[in-house]
Amino acid sequence: MTVSRSEQRRSRSDSPRRKPEPPHAETGRKIVLTKASEIRPTRVRWLVDDWIVLGGLNIIGGREGMGKSTIAADFAAKATRGLLQGELYGQPRDVLYGASEDLRAMTIVPRLIAAGADIDRVMFVDIQTEDCTTGLTLPNDNHLLRERVEAIQPALLVLDAATSFMASWIDGKDDRQVRRYLEPLAALAQDTGCSILGVCHFGKRESTDTGKLIMGSIAWSQVPRSVLAVAKSCDDEDQIVVGNTKANLTRTAKNLAARIESRRVPADDGHAEVGAVVWLGETGLKVGDLLGEAITEGRSKIEEAAMFLTDHLLAHGPKVPKQDAIKAGHKAGFAERTLERAAKKAGVISEHIGFPRVAHWSLPDERGGTGGTELDQEQRPDNDTASVGGTEPDQLKQLFEDLFEARGETVGGTDDITSDLREHSENPKPTVQSRHTPSVGGTAQARSDGTDTTCPGCGRELTGKTKRCVSCALAKARASNDSDPDESTGIATEPRQTSERDAA
Repeated sequence: MTVSRSEQRRSRSDSPRRKPEPPHAETGRKIVLTKASEIRPTRVRWLVDDWIVLGGLNIIGGREGMGKSTIAADFAAKATRGLLQGELYGQPRDVLYGASEDLRAMTIVPRLIAAGADIDRVMFVDIQTEDCTTGLTLPNDNHLLRERVEAIQPALLVLDAATSFMASWIDGKDDRQVRRYLEPLAALAQDTGCSILGVCHFGKRESTDTGKLIMGSIAWSQVPRSVLAVAKSCDDEDQIVVGNTKANLTRTAKNLAARIESRRVPADDGHAEVGAVVWLGETGLKVGDLLGEAITEGRSKIEEAAMFLTDHLLAHGPKVPKQDAIKAGHKAGFAERTLERAAKKAGVISEHIGFPRVAHWSLPDERGGTGGTELDQEQRPDNDTASVGGTEPDQLKQLFEDLFEARGETVGGTDDITSDLREHSENPKPTVQSRHTPSVGGTAQARSDGTDTTCPGCGRELTGKTKRCVSCALAKARASNDSDPDESTGIATEPRQTSERDAA
């Protein structure tokens, strides 16, 4: 007997549903209530002012090659000398170092020496088993780590890379599981007063949220008290910017420019060459903005914005109010700061015009615009040659021949064109008249073939087979450009009217 699907669904709906059984209660668990009055308020204490919380979990992240590990080593070295600008300035303290990627003898110790560390105060953390010595596995080894931190009382514990010490059963993309790794570390830091600094690598995804950039879980930015990021500077390719992307405990985010320099450190068998960070001071760049300009499809956000600005200024120029360009950029998805840096990259000229003064943007001359100062604009000659962009007469010969050939007309020889252009570039521009307006300057003369030897527009004497002077030809071409282009030639045309002379 065949049972239809509808009958099967009806049978399942009629059968009683089994409720999930509650999890078995763990023995020894109970609720504890604590009065708020029993908790004494404390101020925020900083190991590094506005950057690394003393007694808190901190993260520093960045893409490969940004110098994250070098910066962490610099913090560790300064902590051993009491040189960190913070709560413990002037108090040299011990540092615990967990390193899973770089070799200690070839990289980490030379890096610490290059940063000026008291290497007697730096201790590497390992786990000894019956079979071998291995690295920490957290949270499995939390109790062992707590014992050593409480005994030594270090100022700083570095975990480089932080994700490498995470137990294999934890899914780095699952927020709840990541919290089971990070929250015990945060509790350890709070209970012992030790600063924990985790060094993390950013993945390939594009985001300004450092949590999502680290294995895709926002817990990486939610659990730590402070999150720093490292990004390449857009002003100088040899510099980096380090700053807060999470600064809940500080009034303002702090962004510093830095440079990684190569240093040679003496070794038993020669020299070890490592990087050392050189701090350059505060910068107006924000690391969060730089993360938002990450590379996409082979072009940076600034390069894309520069292309947008160039197209916008060409289409709406020659001079566009800056705020209009920025509004258009906002609609295209670009931030104001990105557009300003893109304008600098594209060589955009900024000038204030009118009263009240309003900032305008224009492209430089070599990009096809009419940029420059107002004085530059006033000094440019107002003649036909300049109106074509300052092109020399000799460079326009082929232009006119191609133009009139496409329009089915002819212009005199190139020598005649060059002569006329030079004459018009040296003399004031004549008033352009319609070809149907009576000529000025005398009676038209006729050539042997019956055509006039004077320009029908302005009455100038013509040579060769030229039908009109260059000035009138230019005026006619410019007027034609305002009409619809001819589909076959791509050049704008207008209906040809027949004058009395043509009819004759």
